[in-house]
Amino acid sequence: MRGARLPAVAAISFAAMAGAVLTPAVAAAAVTSATPDPVSRGGTAIFRVQCGPSVRSANLAGAALGLNRNVPMDATSAGHFMLTLRIPPTAAPGWHNVNMVCANGDTGTVRVKVAPRGGADIGPGSDAAFTTAVLGGGAAALAAVCGAIVIGRRQELDTND
Repeated sequence: MRGARLPAVAAISFAAMAGAVLTPAVAAAAVTSATPDPVSRGGTAIFRVQCGPSVRSANLAGAALGLNRNVPMDATSAGHFMLTLRIPPTAAPGWHNVNMVCANGDTGTVRVKVAPRGGADIGPGSDAAFTTAVLGGGAAALAAVCGAIVIGRRQELDTND
């Protein structure tokens, strides 16, 4: 039985390595960000992308926001690009996936929330913070109840001695 395992493991390892070597390279993900989040319609947003150090240009694909398809970004340092732009007042409120494409083919997507009006929207992080607070509070309450039950049972057992 052990003799059959070694050839099987070797064959699987060889197949995995051959697959990794022979698979064509896929474009890497570029590091992206956008601020502020959320941004109001008609407001200004700053988009950033980090490409490889030898990359000379990058574009923002703005169709998701109702902008021109490819908006050139400004280089801030080697492989780093930034674009400050005004979100059109006609942009649909809600979440938008905005793509940034480096000249070497690397791409990155940033998820941006467009608020219907400026300043009033609380942003995506607050939902997660609220959920975390509720779950954490519930867990603390459950621990307190369980602790009280255990202490109550222990006292009950101690009185029977």
